[in-house]
Amino acid sequence: SSFAVSGKGFISKIKAYIHDNQEIEYLPNWADEFNEDLDLFEFSKEKKIHFTFAGNVGKVQNLDNIINAFATLDNEYKNRVQLNIIGDGSHLESLKNLVDENNFDNIIFWGRKPRDEMYKYFKASDFLIVSLVDEPIFSLTVPAKLQTYIAANKPILAVINGDASDIVRDNNLGYCAQPDNILEISEAFIKCIKTEKEEREEFTKNCKNLTDTTFNKERIINSLLELSQR
Repeated sequence: SSFAVSGKGFISKIKAYIHDNQEIEYLPNWADEFNEDLDLFEFSKEKKIHFTFAGNVGKVQNLDNIINAFATLDNEYKNRVQLNIIGDGSHLESLKNLVDENNFDNIIFWGRKPRDEMYKYFKASDFLIVSLVDEPIFSLTVPAKLQTYIAANKPILAVINGDASDIVRDNNLGYCAQPDNILEISEAFIKCIKTEKEEREEFTKNCKNLTDTTFNKERIINSLLELSQR
């Protein structure tokens, strides 16, 4: 019999419990389908580099560290960028207070948006942020949104450990930073800001490649069907 795992980190964990001749196949989640017939959206009237986090806003999403790192950027950088947070959750009020009490600039909370309209916000972004706190359990999981971000063909800023950061690093999709290191997160923001157009296009091309191959819905479903028939 064979096993399918959605994250490579599970392979070493499962190996201890199975026979040597049992196969383990890596079959990740696939991305949401996008509605691409949406009106163009702009996060700001003036030209800026837009970083976007979209999804549940809870404690484990580590947005405190993202916001604090963003806030440490020098003005020469900070005036050229905007951090967009789309979504709501149990930690949203606390983050809004963090921003208000410290008068942090260029951080905008957009609230919850309909899922089928997300593509227009991804398209308006320059970098998409995937982040989780630094806990061992999270280094095994790959948030489903990572595949969705990749399918949107946008460079990724991965503030996360384990499988998710490996995917971004190994496939050259953007930049990674340790979730508990504010300095490293802020340096990653600067790397993003300094990225030349050609390099950004390279990230985008690599995203498209990965969506067509590893994260291809048809391929994954066919492999699952094959597995179930063995």
